[in-house]
Amino acid sequence: MGAGGSTQTPKRHDRRSRGSRDSEDTGSTASAFGRGDRERCLLHAQAVDKHSTLLPDHARLELEALISTLEHGRVYDDDDDSKASSLNDLQHFAPHSNEKVQTWLRTTLCTDQEGRDVRKSTDVTDARTSVTGLPSTFLLTDARTSVSTLRGSQTDIIAAAAAGDLEALRKTPKERIDDGDYDQRTALHLAASNGRLTVVACLVDELGANISPIDRWGGTPLDDAVRHAHTSVKDFLEGRGGLRGVSQPGEWDEGADLCDAAKKGDVARLRRLAMQKQQGVNQADYDGRCALHLASCSGRLDVVRVLVEELNAALDVSDRWGGTALDDAEREGHSAVVDYLMERGAPRGYSRRSRHTRATLDDFPDELDDVDVQVRVTEAWLAALKERTREDFDADAEDDFRTLPAFKSVDAWTEDVQFDIDSWEYDVIKLHEMTNGHALAAVGPILLQRHSLMERCALDQSVVQSFFASIEANYGENPYHNAQHAADVSVAVHLFLSEHDLMETRFADPVACLAVLIAGVVHDFAHPGTTNQHEVKIDSKRHKAFGDAGILEKFHVRAAFALMRRPELNILAPLDHAGYARARKAIVKAVLATDLGRHMTYVERLNEMAMLEGARSHGTRVNSGQETWTSPFLDPEKCGRDLVAAVALKFADLGHACKKRVLHEEWTARITNEFWALGERERSLDVAISPLCDRSTDIDVAKSQVGFFSFICMPFYTVVADLVDPDMLPLSRLKQNLRYWQTKKHARRWEAQAKLAGPLRRPS
Repeated sequence: MGAGGSTQTPKRHDRRSRGSRDSEDTGSTASAFGRGDRERCLLHAQAVDKHSTLLPDHARLELEALISTLEHGRVYDDDDDSKASSLNDLQHFAPHSNEKVQTWLRTTLCTDQEGRDVRKSTDVTDARTSVTGLPSTFLLTDARTSVSTLRGSQTDIIAAAAAGDLEALRKTPKERIDDGDYDQRTALHLAASNGRLTVVACLVDELGANISPIDRWGGTPLDDAVRHAHTSVKDFLEGRGGLRGVSQPGEWDEGADLCDAAKKGDVARLRRLAMQKQQGVNQADYDGRCALHLASCSGRLDVVRVLVEELNAALDVSDRWGGTALDDAEREGHSAVVDYLMERGAPRGYSRRSRHTRATLDDFPDELDDVDVQVRVTEAWLAALKERTREDFDADAEDDFRTLPAFKSVDAWTEDVQFDIDSWEYDVIKLHEMTNGHALAAVGPILLQRHSLMERCALDQSVVQSFFASIEANYGENPYHNAQHAADVSVAVHLFLSEHDLMETRFADPVACLAVLIAGVVHDFAHPGTTNQHEVKIDSKRHKAFGDAGILEKFHVRAAFALMRRPELNILAPLDHAGYARARKAIVKAVLATDLGRHMTYVERLNEMAMLEGARSHGTRVNSGQETWTSPFLDPEKCGRDLVAAVALKFADLGHACKKRVLHEEWTARITNEFWALGERERSLDVAISPLCDRSTDIDVAKSQVGFFSFICMPFYTVVADLVDPDMLPLSRLKQNLRYWQTKKHARRWEAQAKLAGPLRRPS
């Protein structure tokens, strides 16, 4: 997507190792936290308390909460997700007018006046990323750009709350403090979501913020605090009369994280998540599968016992295939789990029928819907798969809801075009003009030839040319989601993987290489110009066919494989049965990863990896100078190939934000026009107009882009750069483009252009 997105941001705690100290009396509270030394932490906190009169009121409030916690015996450790990193939060008060406060903070945090660690001479602020995932330039006011300098829109106020910039918040007119963004999320929502107790207290007690505003999902700040396990914020809001909102199903409501913890045997995480979910451990993912399903399927008897005996997991929950936990255990042959569940009276689901009469393939969903969260192969599906011929396997289930368009036939495009795909300066818009509208048909064969896939996969040249020409002709005529976008993303996938040696090390297998490139080509195939939220809102045929999650992403894959049913267009036909299965699975998983509804899940997962394996984390470790850092993406033991492919596709799909200015502006105008067209369609359907889609009111293009960059792009590209290449060109351009949108002069130019009649064009 080119603009807009959820303002919900991932948690990211500062776990930066500060190394060892030479003497006992100079250790920092932050390093003591890391060792879990409660007494030493308490001594530090009490020493801080002696200077509390110099601190702002809300800093004292957080300090009191810290001391109270330590006095009651709480031990902090690095795996505690509820840790507030209180002393680091106090650093945000460094620009206080009292010089004693600044000196004391620098002494306590062991930093010099420029914010550098005096023990290592490395830049502390540059090595730190906030809870929002934004770079430190958004957070600190010490010789850096502060959120307070970016004021002028509600997005900036919310960003200030997320970043802990009290200076900016206090300068906000009180009548605007409850204003929401396009998702109706207020500053208090973001502060509560990120666990910033001082900001929450300031908003409520000092600035008079409404304590229970409702966002467009029906959530309140108290919901956010509970969801992210920020106990101190939760207690504060409840003490001030905060209310829970309407419990709308959403990413945080689903049970995918519970299922993941159960599958991995992470009992501590299960216990914590069970307290956050509305239905406890019985919270299901969108396939109706709960933690007990996954624990039973994995044969983890210890986890099954905890779920049943301690966390009161229901034994009779059925997934959308009618299967229970007992069915899963029996199917996978985990006899110990089967015996335990039967002793507890667990029922069977569909297996009561299949034990006596074999189910047919029609009794179960098709393969495509089986991939998103967990790949679950039922007994009947597996039996039917073994019996299928090659032709049967190539076909998807019947399109019962008639969601697929009628594909038009075109001739193969056979012209030979020279186009540089090995530079980030590539321009598919110019290529589109040079080839009279055939950028994708030109780029596709070039990519395959660049990686010798024609020979390595024994591909048929005429089929390849016909495939790319047909994909291009049936992509759709949307302003943004069209064949040019597909060509652009395909080249970016190649560049990301090739430039960082990932193609050579992780995609040396020709089937894997072919799959990730085709995923880039088809990831938005036959795009209807809508959004997943729109499809749910109008209860479309696609919604009925694919459910609530990843509607368009599943549709794109279904449409692409439907097109490949034609033998003359089946580019995967030369692969053997196993190769086809691997390619298909890889394409499906990569395309489903582009769903922005799952974006923050990926960001959080990458942040967790960066804590241990990122370039910044490596640079702060003892003896790091003696070891050469290498990207964890290069190591199969640290990062699976499916995740690398998903990151590559997401990196490319959002990539217009990283292009040189003139191209970025052109793509921005296109996505804005597409949103406006959707708004007009919704107006004609007499349904609520989606965020950013109202042509008459959503004309502040710069504001929407700042929000898109701040909450979608920056968290993702920053952590990817930390894991792959901290000096990558796309990240540098992303920051340049963000500064461009933050400039009021450019914002006024775009708003004036948006007020003109007709499609939006980039200002001259």
